[in-house]
Amino acid sequence: MPYELQEIMSYLTQHPLVRHQAQQNSHQLFTCPFRDEANKKCIVYPVRPIICRMWGVCDRLDCPHGNTAHIDGRPYIQDHDWEKMIVINLLDWEEAE
Repeated sequence: MPYELQEIMSYLTQHPLVRHQAQQNSHQLFTCPFRDEANKKCIVYPVRPIICRMWGVCDRLDCPHGNTAHIDGRPYIQDHDWEKMIVINLLDWEEAE
């Protein structure tokens, strides 16, 4: 299992209310299951994936709020195996361990 997913699952095990909220948000393909839309924040912020950490600071991941600290994100993803990519929106977070 990928490291980022392990970290999220561990976090959800320690925070059952967050896990429940993620489950309620899942299966919506165009919305992150970890997005608390009402409060405009990430519910797994301490363990958010690298793509989320790079949002707003990498070319082509422009921040809608105008963040301008651009970096080249390619070194962070160059060794990524796209065939093993996991769509977090399709996981059952109530069952994740």
